[in-house]
Amino acid sequence: MTIVRNAWQYHLPKVVELLCERSRATLSTSPGEALDLADLAVEAADRLPVGAYGPVLAADFQGRARVFLALARRKTGDLHGAEEGLTEAERLLSEGSRDPSERAWLLEVRGGLLTRQRRTSEALRMYRSAARCYRSAGARAPLGRIYSRIARAWSEAEESERDARVLCLAAVGMDATNDRRTAMALAHNLLEVLLGLGERDRAETVLREAIPAYEIFAKPVERLALRWTEARVHARAGDLGRAAVSFRAARDGYLDLGMVIEGALCCLEWALIQARRGQPDLVAKVAEEMTPIFASRKLSRETLAALSLFRQAAEEHGATAQMIQAVARVVQVRRGDPR
Repeated sequence: MTIVRNAWQYHLPKVVELLCERSRATLSTSPGEALDLADLAVEAADRLPVGAYGPVLAADFQGRARVFLALARRKTGDLHGAEEGLTEAERLLSEGSRDPSERAWLLEVRGGLLTRQRRTSEALRMYRSAARCYRSAGARAPLGRIYSRIARAWSEAEESERDARVLCLAAVGMDATNDRRTAMALAHNLLEVLLGLGERDRAETVLREAIPAYEIFAKPVERLALRWTEARVHARAGDLGRAAVSFRAARDGYLDLGMVIEGALCCLEWALIQARRGQPDLVAKVAEEMTPIFASRKLSRETLAALSLFRQAAEEHGATAQMIQAVARVVQVRRGDPR
């Protein structure tokens, strides 16, 4: 960071753009690295020579860098820091060119923060505003991503679950984009929504259509997310043998990438399915297979305590579905804790 701060060669708009894009690219696999890169982007943006680029362009880049910083902070669990970053970004962008695409990106990231905070109604308003800004900028490709986020926000909040508009929005978004990666994200989120609605047959159709694109274009972590969703689809269809294979593949893949929390959540979801089937022996087997997770140093104290409680209850055949759901909620909420 000292080099970026002091070396004039790094005080260029292209450097800011590169750091922002690198931050976004590493967000899903290495949130800590993404945060460091976003911090560097802010440092570089703040030292752009105003005399060379003008105050308007400088404010645009300073605001944009802070949006990426807020995104990385949210991913690492610093929700208060993310809120502060977005407030500062909004101020700077108001001093810049007021480019609608920049405004749209800020609103999209703020919508993600509000979703994480379970403030669904506000998140939906933010996403709709972002969609309007993208349209005014003539940017159609991001619309699919926005519709996908709307569907996910609805699904996670368990609100309006029978509202067919969610599915229509996601489908429109998939038709509106030629970007394969955005289409994959839309398919994944549509699968989540369909599962939430109990639309098993349609979920199986979407899954079959999504797999070829994922095998060719998806990153490893995206393929794991699909395996996890695939496991849910098989479980809903009653094909528990295939569901077990997919759950274990997702879990092992996450652990290989060092994504211990995701691996734990996979295990807990599989345990929940077995608990609901009245299979305490299989719940205990899931707990036994979680041994590598307990050896990790990446768990917060609260997460480790919750998982230890589950393991003890499972070994004693006392892990109920309600108890497993409570443990999963703790793990989900604590996933951004400092280690």
